Amino acid sequence: MGKSRIMARGVLMLSTAFGMGAFVPAHGQESAKAEAGAAEEIVVIGQRLRQQRALDVRRDSDAIVDAIAADEIGRLADKNVAESIERLPGVSLKYDQGEGRFVTLRGIDGALNNVTVNGVDLGSPDGDTRQLPLDVIGGQLLSRVTVVKAVTPDMDAQAIGGSVDIELQSPFDFDKPFILRATAQAGSHELNDTTPYAGDFAIGGVFGGQGQFGVLLGASYQERDFRSYGLFPDDWAATPGTTRGRPVNVKYTTYDLLRQRTGAAASFEWRPGDDHRVYLQTLYSSFKEDETRQRYRLDFGTVTPNADGVRATATGGERRQDLRLEKKDKSILNVTLGSEHTLGVWKLDGLVSYGHNQLDEPNKVWLFRSGGLPGGAISSNLDFGPLLYTATPVADAPASALQFRQLTVQRNVAEENILTGEFNVRRDLAFGENSYLQFGARLRDAEKEQDNANDRYDRGTTNANRFTLANFGLQGQPTATLLDDTTYPNPVTIDAAAIQAYTDANLGGPTIVLNSAVTLAAELSGDYNVEERVSA
Repeated sequence: MGKSRIMARGVLMLSTAFGMGAFVPAHGQESAKAEAGAAEEIVVIGQRLRQQRALDVRRDSDAIVDAIAADEIGRLADKNVAESIERLPGVSLKYDQGEGRFVTLRGIDGALNNVTVNGVDLGSPDGDTRQLPLDVIGGQLLSRVTVVKAVTPDMDAQAIGGSVDIELQSPFDFDKPFILRATAQAGSHELNDTTPYAGDFAIGGVFGGQGQFGVLLGASYQERDFRSYGLFPDDWAATPGTTRGRPVNVKYTTYDLLRQRTGAAASFEWRPGDDHRVYLQTLYSSFKEDETRQRYRLDFGTVTPNADGVRATATGGERRQDLRLEKKDKSILNVTLGSEHTLGVWKLDGLVSYGHNQLDEPNKVWLFRSGGLPGGAISSNLDFGPLLYTATPVADAPASALQFRQLTVQRNVAEENILTGEFNVRRDLAFGENSYLQFGARLRDAEKEQDNANDRYDRGTTNANRFTLANFGLQGQPTATLLDDTTYPNPVTIDAAAIQAYTDANLGGPTIVLNSAVTLAAELSGDYNVEERVSA
């Protein structure tokens, strides 16, 4: 009897390569199993081949490495590169809003790691760190990701913690003359009733009289519109009369985010024979985020513990409401032209590469406070028994007690250009096993510029020029933060559209006053231009 082949994945896929690949969506697995019940053997493909490719990399490498390779469909399964390599031993991640961002190797700070594409340093679009946020790069269109935990002399020496190398797909990776692949995914977010989706495609193949030319083009897109919650107590300290101490305030936050990740890759190759390869490869990836953050803050004031040491009462507290509107637009681009040649016992390779990274990060933060206004003094009942304790105001501050205090307008723009060139020569030696002599040279020339503006505006100088959330229709809809089966209500929020419109009409006027001294000090303190040249 013939073998039954099942490929299970929660996406819809079209695979054309002069022969169709079988595919069963995840929700159809049971029916597929029933149809295959009489089969003599079931072969599941994808994972095994990926694991075998990764093991081959470890076996053939001269360094201490781990690798994760694309499956037979030719893609990695995670939302971004960081989440793919988290599967490897000794790798951990720093997460942001549920997605992996920065990679830590063997517990060493991520700023001491290096990230390369086909061995060429990618740099970073972020303006205040050398570490590359790997959530910029999607998991599609890649052939393999290799983690080198002990760098060798032919690698950049700045990888103190280790090096992460991203390898793009090649048209010669597929054992077929033509490849057309498309996938689509969709899901559901319960918290804000939205549908995240993603899709990617790749097309290409080999051609020419001896199949010596190859081209592969691909693109991908992901979009997630989701909500998350956070609770942040400040300044915990041991307190007489309580069992676990207490913080001085509580902040709980509702985040509404839209994340979009776009990727494109292209590979052009010429292989006139098994011993020669000339290639041009390019990678572009863009990460955009639009975030709205409503934050409730309650400062406790004077806290009096109850006799049980678990509960307490607080008087003379103050209420704050913050609104943050933030956008992120990050992109990376790399173009590499290279060649590899084998001439008997000699092997030669070289490349030239150009990289461009860009960041545009504007944000605005409005702050309203209740101090000194009627209804603004808050009394609260505190319960420190639950893991996430509760702080319940006896009577929360009304909108009329929340007065505008401060607006911060920030714009962080960064741009980086990187030029790299290298050349290596290797000669196989006749003694020992796989022994060789290798030497080479590399030059890396980078320039990075950051312009960080941080304008501050304060409330009006007289009562006549001050306003609260009860004015101008600025009060937003109530929200609630849901954590650990506990609901933290936020009855008075800031309407994002209304406060933005009012700010546009009154910025710099008598009600939203520019703080010139603070703004001038911040105008230049975060700006820089740095040039870096590394030769080896």
